[in-house]
Parts: sequence; structure tokens; C-alpha cells
Amino acid sequence: MALLDGLAATIYGAAGNIGGTTWDMTLKKKGAATKDAYGGFTQTTTDYTGRGFLEEYSDLARVAGGVPHTDRKAVLFASSFTVEPEAGDLLTAESTDFEIVSVSRDPAAATWTLQVR
Repeated sequence: MALLDGLAATIYGAAGNIGGTTWDMTLKKKGAATKDAYGGFTQTTTDYTGRGFLEEYSDLARVAGGVPHTDRKAVLFASSFTVEPEAGDLLTAESTDFEIVSVSRDPAAATWTLQVR
């Protein structure tokens, strides 16, 4: 058994005790674009629910990383989602839709950190 095995479930279990409605999030994966009858394109989304939280970037992180003032950071618990988020997907949190700009994962594969706008 590796050192990090089971860590994702442990972190999610510990965070689950905190509760709160702002922890519920919906990841909307975009499907392939298809041509419609009018010469335009339509695109469907598939919703996946899970848990996570939103926070603001620090001023230092914004300056050092060139993060616009309008962007926020979303942290998703990997064990609560059945799919991986990707840039271009949508995230609904706190009754707001955000577009995912970038995705990174921690070494223990317990969380994804998203830059959203």
C-alpha cells in the first residue's frame, strides 16, 4: 500500500463534516458541437455534482501569476466527482456559472484547483 492511497477519501470525509450549501457544486462537461438545421452549432452539457469550495486569490498570487482580479479559485474534492474537470468546462457554485480557465491537481490526487471566471 502506497503512502498516499486513501488520502483523497480521508480528506473528503474530514471536509464533509463542515457542511454548508456553498460546498455543493456542479461540473458541466461540454459535449461535441453538432451542426443544427439552421447552419449554426449546438452543444450539449452533462452535469456532474460534487463538493468543493470557492475562494479569492491573494494579491500576491494575482501579481505573481498574472491572475485577473475577476478570477476566483475553486477547489474540488476529487473523490466527490466521477469525471475530471478540464479547461473550457463550466462550474456552477454559489448560484453562478464560471468558466474553467485552468486545472491543476495536488500530488495526492485528493483535490483539483481550478482558476475560474
